Amino acid sequence: MKRTGVHEVIIGGAPARVVAYPGHLLVEVALSYDVNEDHGVLFFWPSVGYHFIDIAALPPQIEIALISNDGKLLEVHDPTEEPVAPSYPFVSAVVMRRGWFDRNCTSVRCSMNVD
Repeated sequence: MKRTGVHEVIIGGAPARVVAYPGHLLVEVALSYDVNEDHGVLFFWPSVGYHFIDIAALPPQIEIALISNDGKLLEVHDPTEEPVAPSYPFVSAVVMRRGWFDRNCTSVRCSMNVD
């Protein structure tokens, strides 16, 4: 997935609507975007890597999931936690309202399917 705009996604079996942006805009967009239930923001990078995200700069009402090239959710981070370095290389990140991943993804290793 390398295109901006609105996408219908399935994350762990739950539908969500996300607006996609290039990854380098993550903090800027996440601070200004009103994430609500079942609507989030998807960020993507041109290649898989350990991309830097200033998680502590993100709003406290959201969580961010890091996504592998094949759509697997690798890890979910809460901005109120201590600063975290990604444990795995990733190509996408999904920002949703806090608790969404716990309610809709029964395992951290669940997957995301994009339209």
